[in-house]
Amino acid sequence: MTTSDTRVRFRDLKPYFTVDSLEVLQGPAHGVVELPVSVFWSGSPRFDLDVEGARTEFYQSVLSNGSAEHIARYLNRELLLEVWPTLPLDQRVVETWHAQHPHLAALRGADGRRRR
Repeated sequence: MTTSDTRVRFRDLKPYFTVDSLEVLQGPAHGVVELPVSVFWSGSPRFDLDVEGARTEFYQSVLSNGSAEHIARYLNRELLLEVWPTLPLDQRVVETWHAQHPHLAALRGADGRRRR
């Protein structure tokens, strides 16, 4: 057995959260939003949701690092459905969301990988 065979990665232990229903996602769809340091700690925590790159980084950060409360507060249902197919997310995040919201899997593709 090699060292890499026994390595435990943080992403394998880290819990990922979702919400029971997408209907609770009432976050903003436009404008500038600031995330708490517990969700985004690298660089400016301010994101302009009207700019595609900023929107992508915002959704990626909230889905990867946010609690269920953060997700409900900051994400917007319609915007999530729009960006879901192309969001660059860890496979465990995708699996967590697809388990709770199977209809999202159809948006992303049969293999769960993001569409380009």
